[in-house]
Amino acid sequence: MLRSPRFVDKSPAQVWATLLDETTYYCSIRSMYRYLAANGKVRERRNQVRHPNYKKPELLAEAPNEVWS
Repeated sequence: MLRSPRFVDKSPAQVWATLLDETTYYCSIRSMYRYLAANGKVRERRNQVRHPNYKKPELLAEAPNEVWS
């Protein structure tokens, strides 16, 4: 049911509620998520920010009064 054209853009909770309104019960919402995870169909939908590696600046003074912090 989760792959049917009718429910292709709905979350498992919405599918479960719609089917329950139609007096049809297949499984729990958690079981729907387990099924999707087993088939690789559930993932994080937000864009994940990847921070660049930060290199600590190295201050090197070769004469007096060259480096201030």
